[in-house]
Amino acid sequence: MKKKSIDLGIKLGTLLFIITAIIYIVDINYFSNFLLMLLVYKVPVISFGIYAIINNKKMNNGLISFKEAFTSYFLCIAIGYFIHNLGIIAIFKFIDPGAAEIIIENTMVVMKEWMKSFGATSEMISATMQEMQKNNPYSYFNIATEFFTRLLMNTIFAIPLALMLKKQN
Repeated sequence: MKKKSIDLGIKLGTLLFIITAIIYIVDINYFSNFLLMLLVYKVPVISFGIYAIINNKKMNNGLISFKEAFTSYFLCIAIGYFIHNLGIIAIFKFIDPGAAEIIIENTMVVMKEWMKSFGATSEMISATMQEMQKNNPYSYFNIATEFFTRLLMNTIFAIPLALMLKKQN
């Protein structure tokens, strides 16, 4: 079962990398669109995780414990995000570090407009912009932090899915 989840994780990571590369090639401004990025990255991740559980359940004649279901989902997601992060590092740290700066600037503009629309004070906006300038999301530390944060967030999806899809004797 673990081998199949790892296999699916490799496919997920490859898909996420291809999506990232396509967005990078088409228009890097899409990276600053929060809802688009949420849709583009979350749907495949959750879908692959569910598929990993269902596929492993089928391989085991319809029987899978909570632990096996959770492991199937989590292993697939962890491998997928790891490969995706390697792709992010390759593109935005080595191939085109300037693109990362453009994305950061665009994200700051979007955040500023979003905060204005919610009536944030100019002091709050200024403080947020200063913090965003200091905190490069493409630093190795922040890429690693985001990786672990994504894994933690996916635990929220993995637990109920594993509970719903498990079946024991």
